[in-house]
Amino acid sequence: MSQALQILTAFAALAAVISALCAVYVALRTGKWRETDDGKALYDRLGKAERWQDSEPGKQMVKRVDHAHERIQALEIRMEDLPTREDIARLEGEVAKVAAIGARTENAVERIEGYMMERSK
Repeated sequence: MSQALQILTAFAALAAVISALCAVYVALRTGKWRETDDGKALYDRLGKAERWQDSEPGKQMVKRVDHAHERIQALEIRMEDLPTREDIARLEGEVAKVAAIGARTENAVERIEGYMMERSK
């Protein structure tokens, strides 16, 4: 083998050993986070939250949140039937067209009325 290939093989073996050592370290460290001060504090907070949820104020809060959730769902259902901005813009366009037709009709009626009034004299 050439010297470059030997160096590359040694480097790959060293990388594999380092990777294996990292994996062993992570595996050993994974279970120990619960024993740290932060892990213990997290478990204490979780226990307090579970106990609070079972207390009377906690139950009342859960009921209030459920009620708010139901109200939000009802609002969402009602809002589904409301027109969108595009619907309103389309409707405004149609109203403008009808208004233009009405104005033209009014002008035509005034012309005919004026003609009839002049003829009747």
